[in-house]
Amino acid sequence: MPQAAECADLTIETPASQADTAYLFKLIPVLEAQRKGRGYELAKSLNAKFLVITYPLKSLGGREKGMAKNYAAQLENALQTGQLGRFTREAQAVIGNELVCVLGR
Repeated sequence: MPQAAECADLTIETPASQADTAYLFKLIPVLEAQRKGRGYELAKSLNAKFLVITYPLKSLGGREKGMAKNYAAQLENALQTGQLGRFTREAQAVIGNELVCVLGR
């Protein structure tokens, strides 16, 4: 199966490549901090059948700050309000220090 990598400024660009799965590891909070709404806008517009989105559960200093509850609520809101388009939750779990969500179309 062919593999590809691209370089892009995800704060303003959305890759046009088609993929079975797009991995957004700890990316949504970073994009949201730079441009409100961009994280879910990017996720919604990716040409992929599945998204694997992860959120950190601890700060860089290793402290828990209610991040699990906060990010789970943000994702739920994005799904409920259509910010993620036709994606629906397939699975969600806490693995190590990350909240992992698998979304499918």
